Amino acid sequence: MKKLVISLSKEEHEEFVAAAHEQKISLHEWAKRKLRGTLPPAPAVMDEAFRRLDVADHMRELSGKPLPPAVDPPEQRLVHIGKRLPTTHSCVHHAHMIRDDGGPPMVCTSPRQFARPCYWSSSGAVDCPHFTPRMAR
Repeated sequence: MKKLVISLSKEEHEEFVAAAHEQKISLHEWAKRKLRGTLPPAPAVMDEAFRRLDVADHMRELSGKPLPPAVDPPEQRLVHIGKRLPTTHSCVHHAHMIRDDGGPPMVCTSPRQFARPCYWSSSGAVDCPHFTPRMAR
């Protein structure tokens, strides 16, 4: 067994003991999990995430779905990473690909996301900050 020794101030030690007590685990186990990054998110983080989801849901209930743009935005071109397949996704930036490199098949073609993976479902895509509605043809 190897040991790791860390010097802490009294305040830091008390803070870490309180965090371990909150998780109902020993300080030793808490420190190991913290170093591995396997602790669950703090309740405050989860509370803020749920608050933001509630705000988004409330705004959608008040205003309905976003108004479609007056004209179709120009199609974003992807660097050739594979073959693009037709999609019925609600966002114009969503592209379904057969990737040459074996990467994720769903990508975002927004200029700010340019070919990064897209994990938004069609029904939840209105919450994406890059969402632009697809015009019905």
